[in-house]
Amino acid sequence: MIEAIAGVCRWMVTICSAVIIGTTLFRYFCLRDLGRDKDHRETRSERILLLVSAVLLFLFHVGSLAGQYGALGDRALTLDGWVQFIFGTHAGRVWIWRAAVAILVVPTAFLARFDSPRHTIAICLLVILIVLYIGLGSWAGHAAGAENLVAALLLNMSHHIAVALWVGALPMWMITVHRFSHRHAEYMQSNLFVALMRFSHLATGLMIVIVVSGTLMAGNYIETEGDLFGTRYGALLLFKLALLCGVLLYAQRLRLEFLPALRSEQDVAQIFPRALRHVGAEMGFAFAMIGCAVCLSQTTPAAHDTAHWWMPF
Repeated sequence: MIEAIAGVCRWMVTICSAVIIGTTLFRYFCLRDLGRDKDHRETRSERILLLVSAVLLFLFHVGSLAGQYGALGDRALTLDGWVQFIFGTHAGRVWIWRAAVAILVVPTAFLARFDSPRHTIAICLLVILIVLYIGLGSWAGHAAGAENLVAALLLNMSHHIAVALWVGALPMWMITVHRFSHRHAEYMQSNLFVALMRFSHLATGLMIVIVVSGTLMAGNYIETEGDLFGTRYGALLLFKLALLCGVLLYAQRLRLEFLPALRSEQDVAQIFPRALRHVGAEMGFAFAMIGCAVCLSQTTPAAHDTAHWWMPF
């Protein structure tokens, strides 16, 4: 039960950090010239999203420590046991470093305001802190035990940061389209098309990084067919691949149906709900992929596990 709670906390930590960096990316890259900086109402929901995500990031990071309860055994009932784990083990030191970063994220997110150029420093600092938080997580995962440590960590970090940028921007995609569909936004349909096309191109590049880095990472832990089809690690990896196919399916539908209609300058009010449902489904698949990745991080790599071959050949 405690392991499940810790897993949920790690899952939520990943989602919260992704939302923070993805919201910032979408705002500054995709919506950078839509003239929204002076409208406080247009940026209020983004500030709330950042602040809530920052607070939840810290709270769920603290909760993720519960995963060590079983490993500590009887020492888990004493303060000295937890202090010894946090300051005397590699995993504990990584946890406290990430906790320190998570604490800094909260006030930085509070100071971050998209409608004021004076707070650009706070936005940049927020992005740096989240990248640092995500990067430090690789030090406590399977990559930390690789023979080529530097290459494994860089590969792991690039994969996780690309996932965070892509997944974290999806809520802002939905907020932006929802505002326009309800005439709460003042920019034109052509500007909305430009913004969403920017994200489409960006998401394509991020997806290439995700697939390539994910394939290389899987190759480090899977050596045979038995590792892929006969271990829990392999089964989780195949399930994650199936979820990725679902993501790509919905993304392709948006690219072929919604964006061309938006570009045609016609009234697209009728297809906005369907587009939002598609992105909602894509985000659901993406969150499930993150949950699968959390399970993979807590599972013995296939190359170090005993394969149970269940096929008749």
